[in-house]
Amino acid sequence: MHLSEVDIQGVRNLHEVRLSLSSGLNVIAGPNASGKTSLLEAIGLLSTARSFRTPRIARVIQHGQSALQVVGKLTGSAGRDVRIGLRREASRTLIRIDGEPVRQGSRLARRFPVQVITPASHELLEQGPKFRRRFLDWGLFHVEQGYHAVWQDYMRLLRQRNAVLRLGDVRQLDHWDRLLAEKGEVLDQMRRRHLEGLVPLFQAHGVQLLEQAVDVTYRCGWESGQALHAVLEAGRESDLRRGFTQAGPHRMDLVFRGEAGAARETLSRGQQKLIVAAARLAQVQLVDRSVGVKTVLLVDDVAAELDRVRRERLMVLLRSLETQVFVTATEAELLPVAGWEALKMFHVERGKLAEVV
Repeated sequence: MHLSEVDIQGVRNLHEVRLSLSSGLNVIAGPNASGKTSLLEAIGLLSTARSFRTPRIARVIQHGQSALQVVGKLTGSAGRDVRIGLRREASRTLIRIDGEPVRQGSRLARRFPVQVITPASHELLEQGPKFRRRFLDWGLFHVEQGYHAVWQDYMRLLRQRNAVLRLGDVRQLDHWDRLLAEKGEVLDQMRRRHLEGLVPLFQAHGVQLLEQAVDVTYRCGWESGQALHAVLEAGRESDLRRGFTQAGPHRMDLVFRGEAGAARETLSRGQQKLIVAAARLAQVQLVDRSVGVKTVLLVDDVAAELDRVRRERLMVLLRSLETQVFVTATEAELLPVAGWEALKMFHVERGKLAEVV
């Protein structure tokens, strides 16, 4: 499915937006601070019910408004349409799918998966491990149907074990160690299987975008080769002193590498953007191959820190994925769009959007 129409109200500086969209490439051009990123943000809200720019929804709601609303029409290859909608207020979220009220934002994500590439994408490399766990979790959520439930169970058991540690109740730890280790090993196995499919795609995209070999190293969250139960048991004394569990899948990390070493230490900012793009696009391709779901791509300020040759490489790779893409730039001429069969151009100025015919 692709997003064929979108209505946006009350989002940042955007005037009321009603757009008919291309199933292929949608280019949004305009000056800085004109509303380009806000349009992508609104589309992202339809997938996650959260902003990719800020955890505080109040910052997304337009000044002077009490709520924002985004409504979209998803059109499938067979022509069947599905309406999805989101209304965010300061204290509550209302979601509808085909008119039916929905409580779980995850149902939106399954209907309308979205991946985002922004000038801040290098944070995947430079920030803490939680960013890389979220990256991996996104793909697993779509590819492994039982993953989300396993992850929720593990996190619940982890909170219970940590509560026992803070109480210093050693007698209960045998019980919680066994349960946590069982669920943690399942989580680890799912992640390893996912990476087996992801890494070859990532490596191929890395060569295409950076013209060098790339790789990713998986760190499971405890000493490799040891059973998690044994590690938890051996670490009890230290865990009791600290009051939390120091080993397990909740400490998992990924290390992205180029030919010269760790990406965050050896690659330029532009190269870092490309290696993250290679990783995210590999996730998109793996989801498509595994479950036949097309992910919508939001690429903000594609020209930032990329020269003409690198922009062209990225646009060629985006086109090869045969999915719907939204790309922003200060000038449409910065984007090589040759070869796109379905294409629409939009211009935004001071929050007003119009299609360029």
